[in-house]
This record gives sequence, C-alpha cells and structure tokens, in this order.
Amino acid sequence: EPASLVLLLLTGLGVGGYFGVVMTLRGGWLQQIQRSYSGVSLLPGPLIRLTAPEQEIRIYFVARGRALDYRSYKLRAPAGAAERVDLIRQAIANPADLQRFQSPLPGKTAIRAVYVLDGILWLDLSKEFQQPPDPSPLLERLTVYALADTFLLNDPSLQGVRILIDGQPVTTAWGWLDLSSPLGVNL
Repeated sequence: EPASLVLLLLTGLGVGGYFGVVMTLRGGWLQQIQRSYSGVSLLPGPLIRLTAPEQEIRIYFVARGRALDYRSYKLRAPAGAAERVDLIRQAIANPADLQRFQSPLPGKTAIRAVYVLDGILWLDLSKEFQQPPDPSPLLERLTVYALADTFLLNDPSLQGVRILIDGQPVTTAWGWLDLSSPLGVNL
C-alpha cells in the first residue's frame, strides 16, 4: 500500500504540474509577469556613466587643387543616415581649413536633396555646380570624387553615386568626366 500511495502521489504531481504549465502558458500569466517586471532591476545603478560611443566620418575635399584629402568629424553613434547626410552637407559647404581645403561645391552650389535607391545615392545639386570659376579636367575629377568618396566611404551600404543637376541626371559635370553611370570610390 505505501508503494501505490507513492505512485499515486507522483502521478498526481506529474499531472498537476503538466496542467499548471499548460494553463499558465495559455492564460498568458507568464507574459503578464514578464511585462510587469520589464525595466525593473534589483541591482543598484552604475557608478560610472559611460559616454555615448562616437562614430568617425571622413569628409573629402580638394586639397590645394591637386589631390583629395579628408578631415575627420565625430558623430554620436549610432548616427542615422539623415544625421550623417546633414553633417556631410554642412562640412562640405564650409571647410574648416580654407588654407588647405577647397569645397567640392563650386561657388554657390547647394545640395538640393539626397536620395538612395537600390544602393545608389542620387546627389541632387543646384545648377551652379556646372559653372566653376576655373574648370579643368583634374579639378572636375577631384571635385566629383570628393563628393562620391565622402558618401561611399561613410556608408558601406552604398554601391555608387549618381549626380543630378536641378533634379535631372547629367552625363558630365564640366565636359570631361563621364557621369552617365554610378561612380565608385576613387582615392
């Protein structure tokens, strides 16, 4: 009799345990418990506050009319695409070191818009981009690739850059460089 009593007790516990687990999961009790304690910690707050990590981006400029060079800027990470594009817009238009760097945006050229479609960044510039003060094949190449490299090297999801002038695709900026297909990185 004690053996059958033990067997009955174990069977009862097994069936009761199974029934309890099934009812808990079906009734959502477990989810309610998890939700009610989310964000609550029994541990004390950290003694050292970590600063937000930074992300470095490089803005490319025409350096003394002969080469590309860059200046590094720090952004709070993770910086969104819109935040990066806004910083790039500001930095390209206003180089910090005018002795060393020349903006790749000639004259009063403005970045009208930036679009991304299927990994290609479409950079819409104002018509002043096609009216540089002293155009040359080298300066055209440096200017265009300063823009392309800045966007491509700071966003690995991009595969190429196309240039639009006042919303229309162009085949060349100043007459020498072919812009009819997406540009890749060219340091």
